[in-house]
Amino acid sequence: GSTGLDARLMLIKGLKVDGQFAFSYGEYKDENLAFFIRPSFRTDTFYMHFGYKQLDEHFGENVNPVGFIQDDDRREIDAVLVKSFMTGKGSIQEIRYESAYDMFWGKDSTLRSWQVDQGVYLETNNNFTIGVSHSEEFKLYEKEFRNRQSRILLGFNLNEDRQYVGLSVTFGKNYDATFDLMQIFKKLKISRGFWVQYDLSRLKWGREFRLLPHARDAWIHALRFTLNFSDTVSSGIYYQFHNLERFEEGRAVRDFRSNIQIIVTARLLKRILIQGGYRDYQTEFGFIRPEGDLAFLKISYLF
Repeated sequence: GSTGLDARLMLIKGLKVDGQFAFSYGEYKDENLAFFIRPSFRTDTFYMHFGYKQLDEHFGENVNPVGFIQDDDRREIDAVLVKSFMTGKGSIQEIRYESAYDMFWGKDSTLRSWQVDQGVYLETNNNFTIGVSHSEEFKLYEKEFRNRQSRILLGFNLNEDRQYVGLSVTFGKNYDATFDLMQIFKKLKISRGFWVQYDLSRLKWGREFRLLPHARDAWIHALRFTLNFSDTVSSGIYYQFHNLERFEEGRAVRDFRSNIQIIVTARLLKRILIQGGYRDYQTEFGFIRPEGDLAFLKISYLF
């Protein structure tokens, strides 16, 4: 598990500094700390931040029983830039450029990862969104990998968090295998305080790469339920079903997996936040962990 301290310093209008320090406990008693600091600046049409993060060698091993740290023992820097241009002419209401950069090294100064994301989005007066984006990534594991992906997005009402619908097509190369991914997502307000979101993803790998262990064609269904009981108590349910296809000895084998996560959040006296939850398996797409159930509790206090 872990114990942490979050902090936010408001300097001037739009300029703030966020930070976090975390201490993990478990099997390892040393090299078990993590922290980050991130100044940011925001206006109505502009946003940028620059962050630094450091995770000790054993932080992930201690935290992973109740969370997931993809990679520890690292020093990481990241930056994000978003700029919107309000046209006010014709059917185009806004043109938005988004750019993100991330790079991390091992504490031995070995470069282990970098990623660059670029995207351009058009917002129309009738609430449609059209976007294109591209990502380039480097990963160092047993060898060096160059991953890349391009995405085309069409959505309606995406700026409205309560109800929206969208379609995206993504294609590229991931760990030496080409792929294409189609996603359809819909969020619907059922009643006041109750929302349902459904995501359908179809992942398909290049035929010549299907013997690779991670290159498994899949249909992925995801359901999210959000229920606000009051201004201070809410709950969320996430259910995901995978229909994976892998190849063994030249024949296709289907693997059915499902997982569920339930979280209840309560705010007490405006300063105490309590979260309790349950989940089975691992909900993040692409990661397979041993089967098992997990219950967790998080308590936060706002000073």
